[in-house]
Amino acid sequence: MIKLFLKAPSKKLIERNSVKKNASKKLELRKLFRLVPYFAPYKREVLFAFLALMITALMVLFFGKAIKYLIDFGFAKNSQFSLNLVLLIFILAVAIMAVAGYYRSFLINTASEKVIADLRKRVYEHVIRVSAEFFEITKAGDVVSRLTLDTNILYSTLSNTISFLLRNLILFFGGLCFLFFTSPKLSLISLLLIIIAIMPIFILGRLVKNLTHQSQNSLSLVSSHIEESINGIKTIQSYLCEDKEVKNFNNFVDGSLKFVIEKTRIKSLMVAMVISLAFGSIAIIILIGGHDVLNGKMSSGELSSFLFYSIISATSLVALSQIAGQLQSASASVERIFELLEISSPVKQSSNCQQFIENKNITINFNNVSFAYPSRKDSKILHNFNLSIKSGQRIAIVGSSGSGKSTILQLLLRFYDVDAGAINLNSQDIRSLSLEDLR
Repeated sequence: MIKLFLKAPSKKLIERNSVKKNASKKLELRKLFRLVPYFAPYKREVLFAFLALMITALMVLFFGKAIKYLIDFGFAKNSQFSLNLVLLIFILAVAIMAVAGYYRSFLINTASEKVIADLRKRVYEHVIRVSAEFFEITKAGDVVSRLTLDTNILYSTLSNTISFLLRNLILFFGGLCFLFFTSPKLSLISLLLIIIAIMPIFILGRLVKNLTHQSQNSLSLVSSHIEESINGIKTIQSYLCEDKEVKNFNNFVDGSLKFVIEKTRIKSLMVAMVISLAFGSIAIIILIGGHDVLNGKMSSGELSSFLFYSIISATSLVALSQIAGQLQSASASVERIFELLEISSPVKQSSNCQQFIENKNITINFNNVSFAYPSRKDSKILHNFNLSIKSGQRIAIVGSSGSGKSTILQLLLRFYDVDAGAINLNSQDIRSLSLEDLR
């Protein structure tokens, strides 16, 4: 008996063509650099956004020096002029930082929106040209998830996380430079404590990586189940399967929730460890620095300035620990999106297409055609099938549901390629024609 499967059971997109074989594969942050070419048309916006970001970070670092002069020249020497001057410069720095912050936010968000729009267009343009065979074994909901959920994650990363990362890197290393300039001895102690504080980021970061990928794959299953349920709502209701589908959906949601909660727990633990280590080091610095002030080795303003830069470095380190998890999520999203761009269409057009010989009389011939749908390779829909349709002839193809009627038309339009045999228009194999001419 010949059977036709118009909608075969789906498999995960990551199983197609062995693209990114499994969810346990190591994610690497360098995958984010695959987005760099998409920023090329908007390099001017990115450049000015980076300059604005540099200005805001430098203004924050400037406040540490302002505190030193405020205490040593304003308060300690009881100088009204020095106090007013420092405060005036301080207000001016705040105004500059506010203006620079506006342009940074506007420019980077605009560029990110355009990049994500371009990426969605390119992915859709590629996917829409992939032959039907690919969608036979792929859940459409997974494709939709990648074009919506994953691109939204990328937008959040590009518009907020990346600039947040750069700003905190500048503050962290800038703070370290000012620390060494103020007190080399205390700076070496701080650096040792900071290195200890960084260790949890690398240890727990690997767990966050794997959990992020598993979480996003489980969300794709949720989206796919919703789409399949809605598309088959009449069948579900006809066979009174509502409760069964609700139970299945709840299982998918619970599975996704499990990964999200575990990922959140690890990220929270990482932040807690960094906070305790980073700010614990500040307490140690206050103890040692306080003795240096009492012994006259440094001024109160220098200690205050040093503490300011210590706090800046510590808070930047805490922020970097949070950003690490966000970048892992973005890395997983980049991987999933670019998987779509790497799909190779199963039905390929010949590089040397023959020109279709136009003729008023066109004969269609199916010669010993055998075919099985990709998801059911062990079940032949057509086996040594022969059919000849002459020009002007009207024929009717009849048969029970699943007997292969629609398959004949789908093969003629090359939604799939035959497994054996050939289909000819006049004397030309349809595989030798361009898809445009054929269709």
